[in-house]
Amino acid sequence: MGLWLSRWISRIKGGLAVNLKVGDFNSDGILDLVLAQIYVDSAPKEFSSISIMLGNGDGSFRDPGQAFNAPDGNLLLADFNNDGKLDIAVAGFTNGDG
Repeated sequence: MGLWLSRWISRIKGGLAVNLKVGDFNSDGILDLVLAQIYVDSAPKEFSSISIMLGNGDGSFRDPGQAFNAPDGNLLLADFNNDGKLDIAVAGFTNGDG
């Protein structure tokens, strides 16, 4: 893992990075990052979150904004609704325990 990426991931506290995707999520022509992380709370029960870091255009990225809770951390990127903009889908499953 590159130094810049390890520094970025260390800014997002507490989770294990399980999926990283690159795309232009805000249509500014600059590549951005989306990261899925898995956490294990004290129950023990797993949950995951998705964080987006917008690119600055010089190889660096802005600090992640709000993380979103998500199932399982599997990320899919495509233009799902045919509007010409890249979309992020999160796929997962649960075992029904809660």
